[in-house]
Parts: sequence; structure tokens; C-alpha cells
Amino acid sequence: MHHALFNAIARAMASPAFYPHPVAQVRRRETHISLVFLTGAQVYKLKKPIDLGFLDFRTLERRRHFCHREVALNRRLTEDVYRGVVAITRRDEGFRLGGPGDPVEYAVHMRQLREEDALEERLRRGQVTPALLAGVAHRLAAFYRRLEPVSAAEAMSARQHLASACEDNFRQVAAAGVPEIDGRQWEVVRAATRGFLKLRRALFDRRAAAGWVRDGHGDLRSSHVYLEGGRIQIIDGLEFNDQLRRLDIAADLAFLAMDLDARHRADLAEAFLESAAGSLEDYGLYALMPLCQCYRAMVRCKVSCLRWREEGLAKPDQAAESRKARDYLELAYRYAIQCSRPWLWVVTGLPGSGKSTLARGLADQLGVELLRSDLLRRDLFGTRPGPAPFGSGRYGALPRQRVYSRLLLQAGECLARGASVVLDATFSRRRCRREALRLARDRHSGIAFVECTAPRATLRARLERRTGKEEVSDARAVHLEALRADFEPLDELAPHPLLRVDTSPAAAVVLQRALAWAYHTVRTTGPGALPPAYWRSP
Repeated sequence: MHHALFNAIARAMASPAFYPHPVAQVRRRETHISLVFLTGAQVYKLKKPIDLGFLDFRTLERRRHFCHREVALNRRLTEDVYRGVVAITRRDEGFRLGGPGDPVEYAVHMRQLREEDALEERLRRGQVTPALLAGVAHRLAAFYRRLEPVSAAEAMSARQHLASACEDNFRQVAAAGVPEIDGRQWEVVRAATRGFLKLRRALFDRRAAAGWVRDGHGDLRSSHVYLEGGRIQIIDGLEFNDQLRRLDIAADLAFLAMDLDARHRADLAEAFLESAAGSLEDYGLYALMPLCQCYRAMVRCKVSCLRWREEGLAKPDQAAESRKARDYLELAYRYAIQCSRPWLWVVTGLPGSGKSTLARGLADQLGVELLRSDLLRRDLFGTRPGPAPFGSGRYGALPRQRVYSRLLLQAGECLARGASVVLDATFSRRRCRREALRLARDRHSGIAFVECTAPRATLRARLERRTGKEEVSDARAVHLEALRADFEPLDELAPHPLLRVDTSPAAAVVLQRALAWAYHTVRTTGPGALPPAYWRSP
């Protein structure tokens, strides 16, 4: 189709007289790929006859196909919104909506939702709460659970599809020539993205094998979420490229989380993700979140670059798109630093406090190496029958120093190759904790401490359950009081992040809290931290 014909149809649709139902006023909205006509009660959406590389709408047949695809996909997350696809035909010298004649264009037909019900508008009015976003998260979790996992081959290809999409973003942003794009930030984002996708392949593969790659929404932004009475309607899912939809669900959720960050509500972004992780019982999504948010910010940067290049765009609109591209690149840059900086996660606490359980869960869900002092002690000194007396033998001062030296040496090797690591050790002495701090400083890595606690009765009961069992740790109930007396309080760590967590609740609850805290810590500490402007409503 020639653009002249498409433009003629668009002009006709701007008139109230074009429609076969009463229309008082027509409002036209434009995106980089669509024209939308709002008539009051109903909406008609045209796909532009363009080829942007990641989509191709140049032929009438392709536009018809993707109109039907859009309706079918978006009915999954809406009720009574997507009415169908309507043909636009020639009528004498003009055009008509439906009716006899050869179709010259197709439009998606929708019921018009109230703008004030959009999450985007509610954010502007300061009417969005964590409880409201918990409802959105629950709706999405139910949607993902209903979906069948994609085929094994598709799931294992999702990482490569994501990598290809990221490269397309970099290529198109670079080619656009938007003057406000910072070349250094672009380079950092590209390098960090490539590094994460290469070095963390095992994490992607593990999640793919676990079934977390689903045929999701693909464009989950606040402007596409509507809160209509008691119903949550989520419109405008991505229809033109199946591979961009069939990614890890973390990439789907990351779009809305990124959008909330960009709208200066990072607090709501974290509340949304915490609700989603809990509803899905998928705590591993935090491990992918900085990379996926970086990808989504670059998608929006690319879209603004494409809009900036459109012919006929008014200068004020062009200037606005240039600023948006700059701002989204800035956000992507911060995410890129977050996902490329290694972290030393130090899990401390008395024997029986649940630190080994939590450390193992953190390492597993974050997809990083776990180093345990008990295993290193066994490797260095072997095993012995029965519990050792407190403070003697391989638990004496010199053996303990050897264990912690070896533990930190191995941790340093992980950090040197850019890999985060979880340490599981009592770290009862300030000297050992200071050495961990020094290591993180020397390796230019982040460091955070998690202190596991539990009531004395709980500690004793857990240690008593070890009686007569072969355990890696020799600590038993008989040692508890001496261990408590020997533990030097963690009062010297400020300003370094410290989470004190009671491990009495179920292990999954404790793990979710720790992972949410870890995600927040990465976002607020050191290079790449989101500045205060992101944490308050504008």
C-alpha cells in the first residue's frame, strides 16, 4: 500500500461522519507503529505500513494477520474489550467502515476504556498503592500459571532471542543519531548486557528448564493497565513478534517495574515485584531483574529514537522524544551497572540460626556460588567422631583463622572474575568481618551482611535435632551458651547494608524477604544506585 492511501484513510477516520454509529468527536493518538482513533465509546486502531526490522507491516495481508493476532492475544488479559477486526473498504471516492467492497485496510475494534482508569493516570494523580499493585501482580500471576510452558526448544532459545532483541535496540539507537544520546552510557549498557547474557547463561538455562519461559504480554506498561471497577484490564500486548513475547516471565514483569521507576516510583516498583514473586512463588526472578529492566529501558529509548526520526514530527514533539531517549538511556545505564557489579553476600549467625538454609537459598535463586566455612574446615582438617569441645581443636583460634583466610581467598577469586558469591559462616568476630569489608573494597564489589537470628529456645531445639546425626557442622546444643557469649555484635558495619532476619517463619517466607532486600540493596548502594528523585512521586 502506498503511504498516500494510508494517509487518506487516516484523514477519513478523523471525521465523526465516517463511523456507522453516533460520534460527537474523534481523538487521534499516534505511536511509532499505530494510529488510534477514539470515538467516545469505541476505538479503532490501524497498523502503519512500515518495516522497522523487528516488525514488518508493509503489506495489507500482514496488517490483517496481525490485527487478528492482536485481538486473539489480548483477549487473554481483558474482558469484553477486544471486539474484533473490521475491514475498511472503498466507497465511491471515499472509504467506509465495513460493508461491501474490497478491503483496503483493517482496524482492530475495541471498546473504549476510560482514561482515568489507566494505571498511568492514577500514578499521575497519586492514587496507586502497593495494595493496588498487588492486585495487578496477582492477576498476572494467575495468567502466567494458566499458560502452558513453551516447548523445550523455544525455552532454551529464549536467552538468545533476548540477546538478539538487545542488539537490535543498540543498533537502532546508534543509527538514530539523537543528539541527546550519551555515547559513553550507550557503550556501558551494551558491554554490561553482553557480559551478563554470556556469564549468566546457566541461570537462564536453569529457569528455562524450570518452565519460567511463557508466552507473556510483551509490552507491560502502566499505560496498558486499566483498573475498571473490580476488573483489571491489560491491553496492547505485543503481537508482531512471538519471540519477543516468549521470554522469561521476569522480562515481562520487568517492563512495568522499569516503567514505575521511570515515573519516579521505585518504591512501587519494588512492592509490585515482591507481590509478583510471592504470588508466583518465583523468588529467582530477582536475579534477572536488573538485566531485564535494562533491556526494557532500552526498548523505550529505541522507541523514542524512532519517533524522533519520523518525518513531519513537530519540533516540540521531536524535542520531547529526544529528552525521553536520554532519560531512558540514563535509567538503562544505572541498571547496567547494577547487573554487572559483583556482590559479596555475607550470611552470618549462630549455629542453628538458619543461616546455612538461607545462604543456600540465596545462592540458588541468585544463581551464584556458595562458599561454606564448615565445608572448608572439613577439607582442611578432616572429620572427627562426636562434637569437638568449644574453642578447641579445629575450632581453635589458629584453625579458625585458616578457615576464614581460605574462605575469603576463594571469595576474592569469584569477585575477580566478576562473579557474585554468598558466604555461609558464623563471622562471629569483628576482625573477620573487617577482612570481608576490606576484600570487597579491594575488589571494587558491593558487600552486604545478612544476620540470621532466632529465639534461644528455637536455636536450642534445632541444635538438639542434630544429636546422633552426621552433620558438616560440629555445633550442638551443649555449645549454645558458649557460642552466644563468643559472638561479637554486628555493630561496626554502618553504613554497609545489614539485614537482621528472624528465621522462625517458613524458609520460603524468609528467603523472599532476603531476596527482596538484596534487590533493594543493589538498587540503592554504590555505583548504579537510583538517586532520590526515583524514589518520590513527582
